[in-house]
Amino acid sequence: MKGLVYFPMGLVVIGLCSALPAGREFATSFMQNLGGDGKDSRFSVEVAALPSSQGSTNVKVTAVGEVKVMEIEPGKSVSFKLPDSVEMKGSKKSHQTVLIEASQDVSVTSLNFKQFTADTSVVYPVKDWGTEYFIFTPPSSQSDGFKEFSITNHKEPNTVEISLQGSVKFLGRYYRRGSKMTIKLEAFEAVQIQSQEDLSGTKVVSRLPVAVSSGHSCVQKFTSCNHVYEQLLPVNSWGKEFIIAPLPYHNIFMSPYDNVYVQASQSTRISMNFNGHVQNYSMHAGETYELQSYWPNAIYLTSDKGVQVLFEFNGGPVDSYDYADPFLMTILPTSHFSTSYALKGLGDFYNNIIAVARNKDLGDIKIDPKPQSENFDWHKVDGSDFSWAEMQYSTRANFYQISHPNSPFGVYSFGVAYANGYGSPASGDSAEKRDCSTMKCSADEVCKMSGNSPTCVKKPPAIKAGTCWAMGDPHYRTFDGYYYNFMGNCTYTMVKNCHAGEDLPAFEVDAQNSKRTGSVVTFIGKVIIKVYGYTIAMVRSEFGLVRMSYTLWNLPINLGNGKVKLSQSGLSVIVETDFGLTVQYDWKEYLVISLPGTFSGKVCGMCGNFNTRKEDDFVTSTGSQTNNVVAFGKSWRVTDGPHDSQCRDECPGHCETCENHSFLGRYKDKLFCGLLTTVMDGPLSDCNAVIDPKVLHEMCLYDVCMGEGMKNFLCDTLQVYADACQRAGVKIYDWRHLAFCSKPQCPANSHYEFCGNACPATCENPDAATNCKKNCVETCACDEGFLLSGTECVPKAQCGCSYKGLYIEAGDSFFTDNCTEKCTCLQHTRQLKCETPGCQLGYECKLVDQLRTCQPVLYAECSMTGGPHIENFDRHDYNFHGTCVYQLAGVCLKDPSLQQFKVLVQRVDSGAKWVEVNINGISIVITRNQKGSVLINGKMTTLPITLKGKVTVRQFGDRAEIETKFGLHVSYNWDSTVQVKVPSTYAGAMCGLCGNYNRNPKDDLLLNNGTLAESADELGKSWRIAEIPGCVDGCKNKSQCPSCDITQKEKYETDEYCGLLRKSSGPFRDCHDIKNADSFFKNCVYDVCLHNGKNGSWCNYLHSYTVECQKKGVIVSNWRTKDFCPVTKDMYPKNGRYEHCANLCHATCENGSPPSECKEPCEEGWVCKEGFLLSGNECVPFDECGCMYMGEYHKNGDSFLDSNCNLNCTCNATGMSCNPHSCGPFENCTLKNNVQSCQPVETATCTISGDPHYKNFKQHPFDFQGTCSYTAAKSCHQEGLHHNKFSVVVENDKWTMTDQPDVSVATLVAVKVYGHTLILRRNQFKSLMVDDILTNIPFNDGRVKVFQEGFVYAIVVDFGLKVTYDMIYRIEVTIPADQIDETCGLCGNFNNKTDEFQLPDGKMTKDVKTFGAVWKEPTPGVVCEDGCSGDQCPKCNDAQKKIFEKDCGKLLDPNSTLAACHSQLSPEYYYRDCVYDVCMSQGNRAVLCNSISAYVRDCQTLKVKLDNWRTPDFCPAQCSEHSHYHICTGACAYPCPGLTETITCPTTCREGCTCKEGYYFNGTGCVALKDCSCYHEGRTFKIGESVLSDSCHQRCVCTTSGEVKCEDFSCKSTENCRVENHILGCHPKQCRIETGASITLFSGKAGTISVMGAYEIITHCNKSAVDWFRVVAMFQECRLSGVRGVVAIYIYFNDLTVTVTNKQEIWVNGKKVTSPSQPRNNISLRSTGQAILVEQLSNFKLQFSYTQEIIVTVSDSMAEKVCGACDKLFPFRDIMVFSLGTMQDYMALFSAQDFPTCGL
Repeated sequence: MKGLVYFPMGLVVIGLCSALPAGREFATSFMQNLGGDGKDSRFSVEVAALPSSQGSTNVKVTAVGEVKVMEIEPGKSVSFKLPDSVEMKGSKKSHQTVLIEASQDVSVTSLNFKQFTADTSVVYPVKDWGTEYFIFTPPSSQSDGFKEFSITNHKEPNTVEISLQGSVKFLGRYYRRGSKMTIKLEAFEAVQIQSQEDLSGTKVVSRLPVAVSSGHSCVQKFTSCNHVYEQLLPVNSWGKEFIIAPLPYHNIFMSPYDNVYVQASQSTRISMNFNGHVQNYSMHAGETYELQSYWPNAIYLTSDKGVQVLFEFNGGPVDSYDYADPFLMTILPTSHFSTSYALKGLGDFYNNIIAVARNKDLGDIKIDPKPQSENFDWHKVDGSDFSWAEMQYSTRANFYQISHPNSPFGVYSFGVAYANGYGSPASGDSAEKRDCSTMKCSADEVCKMSGNSPTCVKKPPAIKAGTCWAMGDPHYRTFDGYYYNFMGNCTYTMVKNCHAGEDLPAFEVDAQNSKRTGSVVTFIGKVIIKVYGYTIAMVRSEFGLVRMSYTLWNLPINLGNGKVKLSQSGLSVIVETDFGLTVQYDWKEYLVISLPGTFSGKVCGMCGNFNTRKEDDFVTSTGSQTNNVVAFGKSWRVTDGPHDSQCRDECPGHCETCENHSFLGRYKDKLFCGLLTTVMDGPLSDCNAVIDPKVLHEMCLYDVCMGEGMKNFLCDTLQVYADACQRAGVKIYDWRHLAFCSKPQCPANSHYEFCGNACPATCENPDAATNCKKNCVETCACDEGFLLSGTECVPKAQCGCSYKGLYIEAGDSFFTDNCTEKCTCLQHTRQLKCETPGCQLGYECKLVDQLRTCQPVLYAECSMTGGPHIENFDRHDYNFHGTCVYQLAGVCLKDPSLQQFKVLVQRVDSGAKWVEVNINGISIVITRNQKGSVLINGKMTTLPITLKGKVTVRQFGDRAEIETKFGLHVSYNWDSTVQVKVPSTYAGAMCGLCGNYNRNPKDDLLLNNGTLAESADELGKSWRIAEIPGCVDGCKNKSQCPSCDITQKEKYETDEYCGLLRKSSGPFRDCHDIKNADSFFKNCVYDVCLHNGKNGSWCNYLHSYTVECQKKGVIVSNWRTKDFCPVTKDMYPKNGRYEHCANLCHATCENGSPPSECKEPCEEGWVCKEGFLLSGNECVPFDECGCMYMGEYHKNGDSFLDSNCNLNCTCNATGMSCNPHSCGPFENCTLKNNVQSCQPVETATCTISGDPHYKNFKQHPFDFQGTCSYTAAKSCHQEGLHHNKFSVVVENDKWTMTDQPDVSVATLVAVKVYGHTLILRRNQFKSLMVDDILTNIPFNDGRVKVFQEGFVYAIVVDFGLKVTYDMIYRIEVTIPADQIDETCGLCGNFNNKTDEFQLPDGKMTKDVKTFGAVWKEPTPGVVCEDGCSGDQCPKCNDAQKKIFEKDCGKLLDPNSTLAACHSQLSPEYYYRDCVYDVCMSQGNRAVLCNSISAYVRDCQTLKVKLDNWRTPDFCPAQCSEHSHYHICTGACAYPCPGLTETITCPTTCREGCTCKEGYYFNGTGCVALKDCSCYHEGRTFKIGESVLSDSCHQRCVCTTSGEVKCEDFSCKSTENCRVENHILGCHPKQCRIETGASITLFSGKAGTISVMGAYEIITHCNKSAVDWFRVVAMFQECRLSGVRGVVAIYIYFNDLTVTVTNKQEIWVNGKKVTSPSQPRNNISLRSTGQAILVEQLSNFKLQFSYTQEIIVTVSDSMAEKVCGACDKLFPFRDIMVFSLGTMQDYMALFSAQDFPTCGL
């Protein structure tokens, strides 16, 4: 410091280096200098005009209110002295910023001088500023002084955030190390921060660019202290390769060293080569690493991320007498080198340069004019291809030029003088290269060549940003606004920079188009972005996720310190780069690409060239122009794209110009697309400027024309349109309601917002929403208190981890390159834990569906096939006949590295009935009777389904497969076979029926206690998990274990049966060496023999072996023929087909394509036909696909409640529609029958028994003896409620067991629910009526079940209604509690009021007869009475009463077996009714027994355990053949195969009949196995029974094998499908006339005749025919009742006339005759009791009933010969009928002219 007293002032002022960054606008501030204040203080800026300047440069300097203006000639510099008040003092903000403005590029340095201390610094132009810096403050051996830095703002208000690495006191507040300071700066405001502590590593982040200087008020090392400072480079200007040359001033006295400081902004690895020694070091974000520089060795430093390098000269000797003080200098990365520099030496300084250049270019570096030392003394830099040299070039203030003709090199200029020094990097100058590449213009200017010189001129009008998009099929719009359609399904380049390197970075955006199965059109299935060395992929349906480096990552993502940012905005992912590229994709069909105008004319691809001219957008990849869209698209095809060999660039037909030649088709298209326009002209009307609605209308016409249907197009298109409008800032209104489009589905802890924040608050950036500047979008927003974590909304405490700009959800893991490490985000600490190796032993790193994962190397497999056959993991096979629930496989070793799981199975005689897999608390159940669906934690779920991304369940042909990430595979064929595969890592860890997998088959029969079982039955019993009523752990008894007769066995071993499996020349010959067929053969023979050659039973084993061979890649010949195991229609669903070698990777409705990761080999099985998609277990066209909701698929038409019953959702034609819902006050939201529903918390029961006695829902008893039909209970008062409606009607009849005239009994109960009527009729056992069709019991349509329960039949409805009838005596009606006060009828209204006898109008009555009469259901033609009342009712006399009281006394006997129930249920009511009923039946013992049985049933309902009360002499039970009575039956102990798939076995104990040994329960009785019924889709069929269904379009037959074979069927053209005699069938078409003068023609068209008179109903068209006939009906209106109908029918034959009146009188040729009568051989007249039947043999039949109904039918031979009003059976007048308007207009054409009246 002392030496400064002698330093000549002028040398410091004018002697500054001008080899600095050049620009036209600068701002700087002066930090505090520790030197003493006084007259010697000097603050100045030195401004130098470049030698290449064009004429003089005008410069203006503004500081603390003073303005100075000067002109500077080229190659000259001027010093501007500033007021002393520019110096900032203390930690505070100030307005002491110095502003420098120039008309041409200049360079600027600053001088901060006080007595004894001074320094200089580069001043960077504003254009080089940044928004992120890391502070460096040099250490000092002197205790006084400050570490300090300053931040200088430009002309806009700004916000700066400072993360401190040292304590600071600022504006009176103390900030500790590690705290954050947020400072707001006004325009041209600066702030200085000082501290006694080291501030190195402090991070400065600003909203807008700022300048940051850093240093020390007076630093001391080896000499006196000196004020040092340097303006820092922003992080985005840092580099990765540096050459650090030493300074020579420590070689004189071998003094110590200089320092080099390296700073990192993120985790960085650096490598240093010093004198041949290499050292590596890993740095963390914000770390400062110190190196020492020794003469004469340079340091070669490289890094994998950008770093900042600073060189501190520590002071040292200049010669024997002088020394220089410290200075600070930035080391530039080699990427900043230039080819030309201009230098200016400083007067009285030893001015030196250090040059750094590549070894091959050393000889061509020139200096002009030649310096004092003419030659460079080059030194090689170890570890690099660079060399360095130091040269003293001047001691005067002269300009020098140093350059190389073409190779960039680096130059540092430094100088020393006594007690002073300076140093800085030089920057390139444009003096030698005279073009725009070296010319720098202001923001509003652009460089142009004028002659041979570059010049800056005003910029032309800016080109607006360009937008290109693709959507839908897809339709395309180029940057220049050209629209086109292209159907290629390959990968195509949408846009890329075709002029990369011209100051614009390289990038590329590709789109992979996918084709929906069966469709000609395509959609965008994947978007790939390549930029800055990153490859980013967004895949359709992977919502909220992107792919990079073969890994799925959550959003948001920040790459390259902000170079690329990815975030979720609304329903789309947004990718933004620092150069203005923006890509938006909605993970579905909409891709938007935006570019700034700077890329105009420099891009290419499917988006066009962006040159503002749409007419030349079809430029191919070779640069040629084309008008053909296919040629254009093909040229931009990415040739190495996935599935490249299978894709095509064109589609069949006229895809580009779809033509629908159908008038109706065009009309439909326009009608539908008009709806689209209506919505766009309504709530979206302000959007026209964003996207032309006419374009979308044309797209709509195209899409509907192409057959894509209407279901999804409308909503998807409007969503795209609305999204574009909202993002453009256009206000729109709710369009979804008008368009019938459902709202987006929002995940848990979030809600839908029509206009929500476009920047969601995330775990990575909780303040994103607050700072968001984007327009609102439609979105799912997290609820208050939750943040977006990947794809879920979680509390802040459950947020995840960050890794290199990537976000990992808590608990999630990922693999590093080649699975070197597996890193997991720990849930509790939110820290990332990485383990090596990534794949544990037994696994290998593989790419599955282009995602990196660890896959097992080896597997072991266990299978349960057919009935009892098990082959375990160690290939040991055995038979086990247990029928309970068992653990098939599970993990018994407590190894934390192994994922725990269990596989459970329930067996029945025919094989596995269901399979359950338990993993991580998730239960997955696959049941035999629910194909296409599984139970997830008890809830029915349609396949496919993915659970938490780790477990996938899919359907492959006729099997379901469960696949886990850790290698477990479980498959079940929905019939009998289960397969379990586990990876080799589970060796020795397994247990269960599948063994322990220790590769030793001799110890596989291990019990759960570890000991060896003596038999398979003992093993099974040990692994029994649960009992099913009636199940056994082996054969019923040892003597009855299945066996096979040797003769039968030999038969089934032949090639005609199972022997084909092993035939050496057979279809499986090529597989025998690959997959041994012995076990398949052995099991096949066993099962076929066991079932006595059951039809086709061997086919299942041939199929299983075929599939196993095909899985191994073996080609198996097709072994099926029309006679041997033929392919039948019941082997595949409608719209499917069966193939010998099929691709079972089904395209599903979930996304229209097969799963991308599905790589299954071809297998024998069924697939959907072309054009159809898999929906559950059905093949449907795209338009009939269902909906996705919360990651689950729902079929079209499905309705369901969400998990909390708060929403009632329906999948319909426009998508998923959800409405608010809530359970009632007496309901709980729970799972029942595997469906979420509101279930009643209790029930109420009404009973009707005996003569009959009633006990209503409130258990109030009364007697009512009406003999009509009455409403027992029905829904009432349900306005505005969601409850299902029902009615229960009971029909009473006179009791035949008594001679009393006023006693009745129930003979029928009818339940009306869900639009169907189900009837149970007295003594009509084993069957019921369903919509008048006789149907076998049991019955199950999914919502209504009918089955036998002990001695009664039960109708059970899914919402809680239950009706039982013993078919003799007693009816029970049970309703759920949610029906409180919502029922009416004889059973009451189920409330807490005393209004048992309430009439429909709300009034009360005490008269039971009156009450009963109002609930009568009128039945036409039935005569009945409403019973008696009061004393008119029959009574039991006292003498009889005493006798029957004794018989019924068993109910009251405290010593009887029934006494166990007395405390739970009083027998008094039952006793009273018993006495009365037995008395009325005159002591009938059956009535007595039924009365006691009613009490027993109710006791058992209350779960009271009773002993047998019946004896051989008292009420012995009458059981059917092959069964016997039991007080607690096990009806399902031995069910017929398939029965339990139709009904759920009752769990309540009931007295009844149970099957004897060797017989099976078929649902209503006990039969031999061969006589068991068939069970198909909830229906029961008897062996040989043929049944029509589906409007007679299908006929199903129950075969002797127990299987139902169904085939397509249709009625003849002369027949209609209808019910006759309670059977659905094909019957001759009818022409029908009914009461009220309604008529139905043969064609089915119906209407009413309003004008009375005579009409010709039907006649033979040929009046000359021998068999001619004519029928005329006379219509009249009854004067008394006003009812219109037929009063007489006149039938004319040749020479014969027959008249039938409505009084059932018959007249022939005017004479009255009696029935039957045959006036001619071919004509008969007879009465059926209900109607008069007139028949002309082989021609026609007429029936006239007493209800005035007329039915006419004709024979097939007469079908085309009839005329008249009934029309022909092949109607050609149907269109005419409707054109006439009314039926009367039509009937007037057939008025009988020979019956004239005034009305006709």
